[in-house]
Amino acid sequence: MSIRPAAPGDLNRILALAEAQREEYAGFQPRFWRPAADAAEVQRAYLLGLIEDGDAVALVSEPSFGYAFGTLLAAPPVFERGPACLVVDFAVEDRQLWPRVGVELLAALRVMARDRGATDVVVVTARLDGPKRAALTAAGLVPASEWWVGRLDAP
Repeated sequence: MSIRPAAPGDLNRILALAEAQREEYAGFQPRFWRPAADAAEVQRAYLLGLIEDGDAVALVSEPSFGYAFGTLLAAPPVFERGPACLVVDFAVEDRQLWPRVGVELLAALRVMARDRGATDVVVVTARLDGPKRAALTAAGLVPASEWWVGRLDAP
């Protein structure tokens, strides 16, 4: 397997995989993960911007396909730590690839983020995405927070 910088020519494959992940996550928690009607076209423009941004990290793996995109964010001033690399999109083509491909993509992303000045990495995932959560644990990450979701008109 090889990992390389993502290129504009990878977008169709990335977007197909991203759409499948959106559908899966919507099944896990439809209120929070519900895709927008124009999700694919909005995501195409966003990811293309990250590919072209010299500060972002945008990677793909081949032939077992996966991708990881990260952006650097300053820590809030109330916390004592350096900038973090927020992994804004991260998927593999088959759930069975998380232990190898997912972990290796994340390792490559972490090296590139560290080279850009990041001190931490932050990955958001669905609570019910067991294979991805296991890969994050295998990569040495630990849960740091939870997001709770509910309707505003409910008690």
